[in-house]
Amino acid sequence: MEKTVADVMTRSPRWCRRTDSLLIVAKVLWENDCGCVPVVDEGLQVVGMITDRDCLMAAFTRGRKLEDLSVQSAMAHIVFSVRAAEPVEAAARRMVEHAVRRLPVLDDHGRLAGIVSLADLCQPKAGLDVAIVAKALSAVTTPRKLVTRTPAKTEGIAAEACAVPTAGPLPHLASVPAPTTKPSPTKAKGKRK
Repeated sequence: MEKTVADVMTRSPRWCRRTDSLLIVAKVLWENDCGCVPVVDEGLQVVGMITDRDCLMAAFTRGRKLEDLSVQSAMAHIVFSVRAAEPVEAAARRMVEHAVRRLPVLDDHGRLAGIVSLADLCQPKAGLDVAIVAKALSAVTTPRKLVTRTPAKTEGIAAEACAVPTAGPLPHLASVPAPTTKPSPTKAKGKRK
């Protein structure tokens, strides 16, 4: 029998709202030992994804504390998802196609039901051929500037891509001032002569 995404996904994942602070997200990431949190609206429809890297880069590029930044300001506004009833191969193909490591899993009504990661697909219980896993791993570890992405197709409530207006582009790192504090000198440890 073919394995479905529901067979390997993490059920009832932690989620956040657009208005939450990045400090809340960081706490969820830390306490749940995960690298990504789905962002949902009032109806549990996925409207974004936020990763540990998104939090770090938002704080760094803006020079602000996590508690001063909202999820909306740092989240990915385009979301690629998969249905719980789809075969695990569909999740692997979607990860390859969009070079993403995790996909929110939607139920029959388009609400968040779980999350599936590349690590889930690598487990023996997923039953995937090693070549498929290798292709997915290669796709998500290729530097993004080398990846060609294809626009996702939408299907009404079950849209695989959900575009939300952005709050504006992040500044290029060259425009971010370098830190003004210098590291304090440390005494060398070792044997005295």
